Amino acid sequence: MHARRGQDGNVEIRNGAFWGRYWKDQSDGTRKRPRVKLAPINSMTYSQAQRMWSQRLEEMGVNSIETFQRTIGPTFRQQAEVWFKQMQIRRRKPVKPSVLGSWRLALDRHLFPIIGDFSMVDVHNGALREVVSKLVEKGLSAQSIITYTRPLKMIVDSAKDGKGNSLYPVKWDNEFADLPIIQPELQRRPSITAQQIEVGLSVCRLREKALAALLAGSGLRIGEALGLQTRHIGKDADTVTVEQAVWEGCIQSPKSPAARRCVDIAPELADVLRRFAAGKGPNDFLFATDQGRVLSRHNVARTLRSKFGGGGFHRLRRFRAERLREAGVPDLLVKYWLGHSRNGDLSDQYAQHLVKNESYRREWSAKVELGFDLGGSNWTQLLDPPASTPNIARSESVMVASI
Repeated sequence: MHARRGQDGNVEIRNGAFWGRYWKDQSDGTRKRPRVKLAPINSMTYSQAQRMWSQRLEEMGVNSIETFQRTIGPTFRQQAEVWFKQMQIRRRKPVKPSVLGSWRLALDRHLFPIIGDFSMVDVHNGALREVVSKLVEKGLSAQSIITYTRPLKMIVDSAKDGKGNSLYPVKWDNEFADLPIIQPELQRRPSITAQQIEVGLSVCRLREKALAALLAGSGLRIGEALGLQTRHIGKDADTVTVEQAVWEGCIQSPKSPAARRCVDIAPELADVLRRFAAGKGPNDFLFATDQGRVLSRHNVARTLRSKFGGGGFHRLRRFRAERLREAGVPDLLVKYWLGHSRNGDLSDQYAQHLVKNESYRREWSAKVELGFDLGGSNWTQLLDPPASTPNIARSESVMVASI
């Protein structure tokens, strides 16, 4: 069936009329042979009826490529699974696990329920418009809709023949699809105050306390902080080198090339980090479970939300960004410390050597300071616990219980 050149159909006489018949492919792989009435037998000859039927087949598009692809071509769901497997093993611009996880979520939760059973030839701007409409009805934000529809375009564009030509060429029209436009001033970007940080730190356990202090005092992303190993901490803990990140327990490269950086740490926070990392091996994770495994960001998020009044990790990162701006730190250094791209500004590219100047960075780090109080007495008790003394009463009770 896949190699046939097309069909001419045939004309038959039935009940005093000419009828045309042809094969029609079904989505389940079977074929049916419907009849189409042409004209009474006394109105034309058999040859005229044949010519009429040939024209009718052309008008119906029975032999068109679109019809062939619609009936035997893959569905969007099938093509999406092929595309997703290719993305998992792609050598050119490898895809990070976190991005794959976001795409998997978009497919399973949003795209498959709407257009999963569409034939690929029917996935075009009209289908995109339908998806956008459904996501708007769900109440998703403009950023989320743009993020979740991006795989749709990539999947359609990924279908190519053996020569690399697109099988389903589509010129995407965001205007027609009514794709929303992101308005930064309307986006929800919650931050946190110094007082809220201090209150949260006062009620946290040591591990979460140190992690929250580092996030607020450095501007690291949560994946970058959880991916820190002791070897990434400077000799005096006055710098933190970002070389990797963690997502769902897996080590991956940082978010972007700009995310690879050396973040300078204020002296009071550096003292805490140095004492917190004491006794750990160079390859031990700085923030780990009691068994030495990487912390789950979901568990950490649940704990910090309860201590810091809700919100996500980015509240602490935004606090640091606000603190840097408030202190008048040069824009080039702000972008460097936060791991943002500096390629958009030509003057930043000309002054790249400044971010490599340790003295320059430390001078500004000392000027900025943390912007919140760590609470020294609490740290002393947690980092330097008093020597434990044997609990005789407890030992006796355990012995009695064992007897």
